[in-house]
Amino acid sequence: MTKYIIANWKMRMTKAGAKTFVQGLAALRDLPKEASTILCPPFPLIESCLGHPSFDVGAQTSGAFLQGPYTGEVSASLLKEMGCKYVIVGHSERRVHYGETNGVVKQKAQKVLQEGMTPILCIGEPLEIYKSGQANTYLQQQLQESLPEEGPLLIAYEPVWAIGTGETPSLETIEKTHYFLTSLLKTQTPIIYGGSVTGDNAKDILGLPSVSGVLVGGASLSLETFLPIIRSV
Repeated sequence: MTKYIIANWKMRMTKAGAKTFVQGLAALRDLPKEASTILCPPFPLIESCLGHPSFDVGAQTSGAFLQGPYTGEVSASLLKEMGCKYVIVGHSERRVHYGETNGVVKQKAQKVLQEGMTPILCIGEPLEIYKSGQANTYLQQQLQESLPEEGPLLIAYEPVWAIGTGETPSLETIEKTHYFLTSLLKTQTPIIYGGSVTGDNAKDILGLPSVSGVLVGGASLSLETFLPIIRSV
């Protein structure tokens, strides 16, 4: 069974650092065959990550339109032309810092699918919702309003309170949440987990039957911390 190991470098990494990382990862021949590794660098570093058969490349977001007067945006069509196969849409940092609504996220996901790429659709509840016991209600609305009409995609469950904090839900909570999300979907869709994933907890998380992979933030910035996660598959 394929397990997706996705590196989200966010607004980190340098050109020199990316070159060293990519060369090191591409040179390895002993990685698990079940691991499907995807690197999602900042836009200017995408080209320097392309061209290696052992991993795919994705973007961290894309525009809601394919062309037009949208200063600073990057279209799904251009990302496809560059060689991307995946695009993260709806990450909580995009929703919070840039005001992306469920409707905007859905529009972006549909454009990614239209261009023949795979959206990695992120959903997740904030701390106050989690503590109130309303996580499932929140996630159901977020998923249903963000989900594109049709096409293959990945769902990334990232509890907002766990991203970059070093905290993770219990394995039981992850499992129950993933099964709940599966029950809401009409087609069989891989659901991956994200939120303070490290080499120390990756094996346990990836061992859950409902987890099809992990979306990794800080631990994806160096091979020293990222390789143990890939080798956890």
